[in-house]
Amino acid sequence: PRAQDALGTMYFEGTGVEKDLSKALFWFRKAAEQGLDDSQCNVGRMLLQGHGTAQDAKEALVWLRKSADQGNAHAQCFLGEMYLHGNGVEQNFKRAARWIRKSADQGFGAGIYALGLILFKGRGVPKDEPEAFRLLKQLVDEGSDWGEAIKISAHALLGQMYYEAGDVPQDFAASGRHLLYAASRGQPEAQNQLGCLYLSGKGVPHDVGEAVKWFKKSAEQGCASASRNLKTASLADSPSRLTALLRLAAESGSDDAQYRLGSVCLLRSAPEFDEAAGWFRQAALQGHTEAQLKLGQLYHLGIGGVEQDFCEALHWFRTASDAGHARGKFLLSEMYKEGVGTPVDLTLARKYVREAAELGLAPAQMSLSLLLLADDGRSHFEEALRWWATAAAAEQPCEDENRRTRGLSSGWRFLRLARRAVA
Repeated sequence: PRAQDALGTMYFEGTGVEKDLSKALFWFRKAAEQGLDDSQCNVGRMLLQGHGTAQDAKEALVWLRKSADQGNAHAQCFLGEMYLHGNGVEQNFKRAARWIRKSADQGFGAGIYALGLILFKGRGVPKDEPEAFRLLKQLVDEGSDWGEAIKISAHALLGQMYYEAGDVPQDFAASGRHLLYAASRGQPEAQNQLGCLYLSGKGVPHDVGEAVKWFKKSAEQGCASASRNLKTASLADSPSRLTALLRLAAESGSDDAQYRLGSVCLLRSAPEFDEAAGWFRQAALQGHTEAQLKLGQLYHLGIGGVEQDFCEALHWFRTASDAGHARGKFLLSEMYKEGVGTPVDLTLARKYVREAAELGLAPAQMSLSLLLLADDGRSHFEEALRWWATAAAAEQPCEDENRRTRGLSSGWRFLRLARRAVA
C-alpha cells in the first residue's frame, strides 16, 4: 500500500508524471482499502473537496473517521472541522473539539490553530482566551512544519485578540504588527482590520491612504465589510478631495450628503459630535430616516458636546418610526416601555415593537416574544415561541462579548417566562 500511496502522491502533485487527480484518487483508494491511514485521509480529503471526483462529504466522513481512529492527526483535524461547520454531518461543537484536540496534542499545526480558534470563541469547550493566545503564540514564535498558511492565520487571530481586549490586554501596536504580517500575505480579514487601525490611528499612524489601500485589497477578495469601509475611508479625512466634494453637496442641500458627512465626523480619530449632530439635523429635517435615527441616538446618549435630551431623542425616534424605519420603531417602543422621555405606556410599547418585528428586525422580534409571555404567557405562548424562533433564525453569530451576554440573558428570561406559561 505504501507504493500505491506514493504513486497517488505523484499524480496528485504532478511529480515525475502529468498531474491527474482522478488517477491520484484511484491509487489512494487502493492503498486506503488496505488500511493505510495516510491514504484513507487523502481519499477523505479529496472527496470532501471534490478533487478528482464529485464532492461527497458523507463518504469523506467514512474515510476520515477510519484514518482518525488510527491516530492520523491530519484526518483528526479534518474530521473536527467537519463537525465544527456541519459539513456532511450534523454540527456538533463538542465532537469537533474532541477531534481537534487530538490533532493538536500530536503537534499538528492546523490542529493547534483550530484548537486556539475554538478556545477563543468557546465552541465546544469553555472559552479560554489565555490558552488560545498561548497556542497561537507558539505557532508564531516557534514556526510550524505545516506551512505558511497556518502561521498567517495565527498572526491574523492574534491581531484580532490584541485589538478586541478580552482576557488578553489590549495592545493596538501589537495588533498592528500581527495584522500587517497576515495582511501583507493576502489574508483578507487581516487586511480589513489593519485598514481600521490606520483609519482610527490606533497603534499605527493615522493614515487614510493606507487605510484605503488595505480596504481595497480586502474588498477585492470579497470581504463585504471592507467594501463598506472603503467607501467610508474615502471620505474620512477633511483635506481629501472627496470630502470637499461631499461638503459641497451637503451645503447645497443634499440630505444624503449631509447624512454621510455627519457619519464622517463621527469616524475621525477625534470624533466631532457637535458637527455630526448639525449635519444629521439638516438631513433629518429633510426626511432622511437614517439621519433621524442617528440624531435621536446622539440625544439619547448625550455624548461629546451633544447634551442628553430624552425628549428630543423620543421626537426623532418617533419621526423615523412614522416614516417606516424598523429600528426607529423598536427604539421608540423601548422608550415607552422604560418610561424614558415619556410616561410608561405599555400599549404603545407593544404597538411599536410589533410593527418593528413585522418589518423583520430580530431584536424587536425577541422583545415582542418576551412581552407576550410577560403579559399572558399561557394564551400567547405559541405566538411568543414563533416570534422567538423567527428572531433566532435571523440572528448572525456574534463575537462581541457584551452583545452575546445580553443575548444569553434574554434567552434565559424567555425560558423562565415560557416555563411559567406552561406550568
